[in-house]
Amino acid sequence: MFYVYNYLTIKKRGLIMKKNEKLLVVLSGLASTLIPVSILSARCSNNPNSGSENGGENSGGNSGENGNSNQDDNGNSNEQTEEERIKEKTREINEAAQKLVIKFDKTKNTIEEALKIENYHFNLDAKYKFEKISLTKIDEDSVSLVFRLKDEENNIFSENLVKSFDFKLYSNSQWTEKHSVVNGITTDKYGNLVHLYELDSQMDVRKAIEKLMSEKQKDNISVSNLTIESYDESTGTISIKFDYQIGEQTFTNKHSSLSGFKKVEITNKVLLTISLNKNKLIEEKKDINQLNNANLMDYLTINFLNSNGESVDLIKLTKENPGLYSFEYGVRFSDEQTKENVNFVLNINYKKKELNQKEQQVTAKVDVIRKQIKDREITKKEILDYIIDNKLTKKEVDNSTKFASSLLYLFRNTKKIVDNYVDNFEENYFSASEKIELANQNLTIDDYAGNAKISFNLKYNDNGKEINSKGKTISVNGFKKLTNEYLKNFDLIFHQSWEKSSKSFINKVRQEYLKNPSQNFSLDSNWIKNNWSIGDSFVFLRMTQNQYNNTETLEYRKNPILQLNANGKSIEGCIREGSKIDIFNNGDDFEINSLNVTFESISIGNVNENRVEFLINTNLEVSIHSSQQQVIKIPKTVSWFFYTDKESSQ
Repeated sequence: MFYVYNYLTIKKRGLIMKKNEKLLVVLSGLASTLIPVSILSARCSNNPNSGSENGGENSGGNSGENGNSNQDDNGNSNEQTEEERIKEKTREINEAAQKLVIKFDKTKNTIEEALKIENYHFNLDAKYKFEKISLTKIDEDSVSLVFRLKDEENNIFSENLVKSFDFKLYSNSQWTEKHSVVNGITTDKYGNLVHLYELDSQMDVRKAIEKLMSEKQKDNISVSNLTIESYDESTGTISIKFDYQIGEQTFTNKHSSLSGFKKVEITNKVLLTISLNKNKLIEEKKDINQLNNANLMDYLTINFLNSNGESVDLIKLTKENPGLYSFEYGVRFSDEQTKENVNFVLNINYKKKELNQKEQQVTAKVDVIRKQIKDREITKKEILDYIIDNKLTKKEVDNSTKFASSLLYLFRNTKKIVDNYVDNFEENYFSASEKIELANQNLTIDDYAGNAKISFNLKYNDNGKEINSKGKTISVNGFKKLTNEYLKNFDLIFHQSWEKSSKSFINKVRQEYLKNPSQNFSLDSNWIKNNWSIGDSFVFLRMTQNQYNNTETLEYRKNPILQLNANGKSIEGCIREGSKIDIFNNGDDFEINSLNVTFESISIGNVNENRVEFLINTNLEVSIHSSQQQVIKIPKTVSWFFYTDKESSQ
């Protein structure tokens, strides 16, 4: 991949920079602009007497079979055609320069060699000549080449282009005796070994040695004759000797020490912690008194901190790495009567090799005597916490035909809702007479999203003492969504008697209209507020709470002028059981917090001679149960009319 730069811009702004360090050679640059090109041509002349060895034999403006003409049959000059040809040739050479592939010789690896143009290869078309303008050092690992192409036949030059070459990763400067850390592995010398062999700190020493023992070659780098001089699995270290070659240069008998591999940990018994596997005991309804030396290890957790400060499960470690970690005779109670402490001997087996020595098999023993078992008792709260986390079963319930807020009525009256969605098959864990209950339930509704959240905990009465588990919240999804489209079934109409009670208001609208009788006539909400007894808004529905019996009722507030309808009938006929709205009378009920109307403006509708229709533009604002969309606005319009002449208005 290469990038093309405008040379002059780069020179001014200092834009040349290093690219991807993981590539042997990276060609870089950005699209450039043309540098003025000299176009030389002597094929045409303004001198009518020039162009012939014989001076003026064919001159004088005459033309014949052997004569030359400066015009074609249409009277156009050949000079225009030549311009177009030169322009096309210039475009071609610029395109060729942009696409030119330049590769640095992989057998070369020093910055000095990178500054010699003969160490680069080109896929150059034979009709062009490559011209180096400059080849300069950017830093210790990269250079910048400025060049152009020349079309010698037409004496045309391409624009100047810049390409940079970065060979940091595989340059000889990186294969030096410098300390480095790569992928968590620390090397005292030759850090690129870690890259080359793809080593990292998640490997143990054995895995790393397995990788290092293979011949390795990548691009122009090869490593050979690698031997393991020393290693220690308990410290995660390896020392090696090897030869390597970069291009044509060979380097022999090089040494490097690598550290940071996963260790075979030698456990510090002081830092050991021993506890019961309470989850397993609760699952099997056991306690420590039912354990003995034969089954003790199945119910213990032994942890220690490794050298990275991470907690490690020792029993799990012995099962996964039996060749490295093993218990000599298992884990036993120090005293089977009290069952307070344990004894065990841990064998840790690992290999190491010292310089010029044979490989050794080492066994380290960790002798643990009378190590206390922490937190031996299992409380009833711990049992309840385990059950709420692991033993409740969520029921399969189809909610697709109802709104989430339809649950509110049931919950207010029973204080129970989670029972509809969760089975507790462990309610008789302690006894059939004292069941574990689903308690402290709470319901949160989101009708806009079509879901509900139910929070609760478990409760147990232990001889008159109430014990509660930690809390849990479950999501119940798949309900119908209360959308703008559904709520459009609400509507406003005038009462039949509204004209009498609002005659003064209608006359005020008429008077305002007559001041400016046009289709663009409009009155805003402030005018409505100041001139209509109803004001600029009105609350039709609101949920009220009875403090004495903790019930909620959806109150319908009547208006003498406007009536709230739902699906073409009065809203009063759609309210069920005091709080639910069933628009279609099919059991498809939901609850809201409130519904009010705001009067936005008055505009003009149809005008028929002296009869003028006026529109009262409103928003129905429905406050629903939702954290996402608490208020849904439904635009609604009610209309009436007046006459422009007094006689008709009477």
